[in-house]
Amino acid sequence: MILLGLLSILIAAGVGFAAKVWWKDQYDGLPTITTREYVIGLVIISFVVVPITVWVGAEESKKNLVTFNEYWNGWELDAIREDIQCTRDGPCRWEYDCDPYLVTEFYDCNCDDKGNCDTCTRLVTKYHSCPYVTVETNYFVQTTLGEYTIAKHQFPVDPQKHRWRRSESIPSSVIERAGTGEPPFWFAVWQRIATGSPGPVSVRREYDNYVLASDRTILRNYSQHIERFKNLGVMPAPQSSIHDWYWADKVHFVGTLKLRQQEWQQELGHLNSALGKELQGDVQVVIINHPQVNADPDTYALALRAYWMSRGFHDRDAFAKNGIGVVLGTADGETVAWARAFTGMPVGNEDMAVALQNGLRGLALNPSPVIGHVRGEIKEKQQVKTVHSGGVLERVLWGMDDSRTKFQRVSMSGDNKGGGVGSGFLYLSGEIQPTTGQSIAILVVAFVLSCLIWIAAVIGDFFPEKRSRKFPESQTFRETTRRR
Repeated sequence: MILLGLLSILIAAGVGFAAKVWWKDQYDGLPTITTREYVIGLVIISFVVVPITVWVGAEESKKNLVTFNEYWNGWELDAIREDIQCTRDGPCRWEYDCDPYLVTEFYDCNCDDKGNCDTCTRLVTKYHSCPYVTVETNYFVQTTLGEYTIAKHQFPVDPQKHRWRRSESIPSSVIERAGTGEPPFWFAVWQRIATGSPGPVSVRREYDNYVLASDRTILRNYSQHIERFKNLGVMPAPQSSIHDWYWADKVHFVGTLKLRQQEWQQELGHLNSALGKELQGDVQVVIINHPQVNADPDTYALALRAYWMSRGFHDRDAFAKNGIGVVLGTADGETVAWARAFTGMPVGNEDMAVALQNGLRGLALNPSPVIGHVRGEIKEKQQVKTVHSGGVLERVLWGMDDSRTKFQRVSMSGDNKGGGVGSGFLYLSGEIQPTTGQSIAILVVAFVLSCLIWIAAVIGDFFPEKRSRKFPESQTFRETTRRR
């Protein structure tokens, strides 16, 4: 940053010097910028404009570089229905003009060429707003991670039977835009809540990651095999999207596989909901059947981890610090031939990774033995209790058989707030420098602001004695005056 600041000052000094030497004042041939003005302007640029610009620019650049996205997981809590009783000129959205009435309106009239006008009156027809139906309905879902709006101002089923004014038929285009009845997604949530078995919820949130942001740290992951595996088509990107308001499919299927994919996604979603709520973790599973990968699982797993944790490949969606990657290899599509596990942090949870590697190998390739059947039970005051089963993933991640395998979210800052562990990686903050593009942007801003200082020196009032030249008399005018 010091070099960037010095470069900004040198550029500003050069621009100011060029203005002082080459730009001539249009009156009396005097320099536009005096020496005193040049010195003062350069002092302001060197000690105020450039330091502030570089500091603010560097901080914003660093903030941009360390900001990444991660999954937070939770549970559904409630399916909320809000009925809106419709009235004339009331709160409903779907309305039409009705019941005309007259209003006296004042306006200017009989205006002359000087703008003097009389005030006249006239009667204007206005309309009330009448709703199409007697009731409109809003549908919401309350979760442990916030409230979601599923639909608003929905018509009842068969809205023609619920017309607010029986004589006014509802156009089909209005019905189509408004929608009718309970949205299927909301109704499915209502059924799950009614039985006390909430569904999973995932959202994307921003967080700071100094490891991914740092270009020079030895803690970064590298692999020379990424391009080879990418060319084979066996390198799925880490999941980073949300569909259907708050669902995310975090099981990746690679190669020839005949599995019940929806069941895998559902079971992992439930496990992640409990894991996120209790241990702040998030699991993504890769199931792969490929001969070249099966021949060298370690090389593939290391390449996949380096690929997922690459800012260059995935920008802000690189594998998050709370992420747990599990790779399941199979040769017959029915049995786990080998397994590997890693986390989104360079250190921590080593016992967990080893336990998953050993515990998953040889299992039937089905969600129940691999993931388990984790469920949530809604208790009083909208609290969700986790109900475990016997899957290897859940037993290892919660440390049910060995407390040393329990997943622990490694703290990034080292303050260990919210359950994080470890001394943190805040020391890497000093390694993070603006990119070339960001540095150029900082230089441009500093240059523009410096130019404003020189412009102020040209046309401003730095010194009163110079201002006598602001609007001087021309030589011809002065000679004419003397002759008179």
